[in-house]
Amino acid sequence: MGESKRRRAAIDALKARSFPSDQIQRWERDRCAAFAIALARRTGWLLHVDWLAESHALETSRFVIPIRAYVGTDADDIFDVTGITALAAFTAKIVEPLVHREPICLGIRRRVCATRHYDAFDLAKLRTTGIQVSEHEIEEADAVIGANAGFLAQIPARALPTLPAHQAARYTWGACVFYAYQLSQTRGLPAAAMFAEAWDPAWGVSTTNTDGYVHSFVVHPDGTGEDAWGRHPVEKIAARYHVRKWRLDFETTGRSIAKMREERRENLDDDLAKAQMLIDRFAMTA
Repeated sequence: MGESKRRRAAIDALKARSFPSDQIQRWERDRCAAFAIALARRTGWLLHVDWLAESHALETSRFVIPIRAYVGTDADDIFDVTGITALAAFTAKIVEPLVHREPICLGIRRRVCATRHYDAFDLAKLRTTGIQVSEHEIEEADAVIGANAGFLAQIPARALPTLPAHQAARYTWGACVFYAYQLSQTRGLPAAAMFAEAWDPAWGVSTTNTDGYVHSFVVHPDGTGEDAWGRHPVEKIAARYHVRKWRLDFETTGRSIAKMREERRENLDDDLAKAQMLIDRFAMTA
């Protein structure tokens, strides 16, 4: 195949995964909420809403405006009405222009984009946040999405066991220690703490802790890791956090919980109980 034919084939493949521009414009009228809710329900991936606000504390901000709804994986893959892209590119191309384009109240100079995650099936709660979309509009969006096999084929299936995405998201960062500890206690599997030794150069140096601690999960006899996002090769878990080289420690998670008990950490028992409830309901089959 010549270069021009290869280019044409690539363009045709891209078009097959795209949505008509007039359909995109209709979806954008409600900040893409109908599309995002329908896609999140269909795929099980995470419903995101980006809000324009005065600060990241939406509850105390003097203005809160929804600017975009979309769906994402446990890593950096974003599924939007405009297509499938990486988070950094999506932010630069779609979100940042919307942040600067949206008019806000006079006298308020600071504006930030705050992302929140939601249960795609709890439409009543979504409406209380300012997302105004009907079940009929969601059903119409789902029909359009379902007819686009090329688009859906690019979206990976979630790993098992599958927690509701908005619940799994809570354990992506700091709260992962509660889930890993309870899963370890329930399944009799060792809880591992991942410490980064080298980061992806394209991402830059990033860590949630000065000692390089990144994430906690349990390790199965075959070497795979399991956290709230299911069971994966450890390499895939590391890639989620842009870690190139790492070490695993099998004492840190237990010590962290023990230290919290000694310090009488507020809500520790509740945090562990919430994790256990999800494990009992969704994660006892892997």
